[in-house]
Amino acid sequence: MTDKQKQYEELKDFILSERGEGRLVFRGLPGSFMGAKLDEFVEQPADGILYDLNRDEATTLTFIHEPKWVNDFAVALVIRKLVAQRDEARKAQPAEELPTISANGGERLLVNRGVAMGLKIILDGNVPEGTIEIREDGIDGPGTGRLLGKIINVASV
Repeated sequence: MTDKQKQYEELKDFILSERGEGRLVFRGLPGSFMGAKLDEFVEQPADGILYDLNRDEATTLTFIHEPKWVNDFAVALVIRKLVAQRDEARKAQPAEELPTISANGGERLLVNRGVAMGLKIILDGNVPEGTIEIREDGIDGPGTGRLLGKIINVASV
């Protein structure tokens, strides 16, 4: 086996291994590779997916002298259609009821990390106006770690 064949075999093994971990490997800048979690990658708009994979229609047409351009062009059309169908299906679904937590003024809210996205917070009672910080758990206890975000301009209703 030549050195070049060995390199191709190692690359193939790496890409298949990443696939097994739910990751996608694709070419970035010349001579480099990029990776992404497949579940996150496919959440992009069609233009982002096609750009990252270097398969948008305009780019594909620049390779018209290579026979594979026809299938690459077809792939772009299929990705656009599938993303459009995904987006339409999401619009048609009824809105999910967001998890809700409540607290009286001054009470500390503890939220599991997995519930933090799309959380509806109801603060009952005497809540001071201002900013609510959302923090990770830290070494000093729950909610004392790295700042994840803020809810700004909290006002009494």
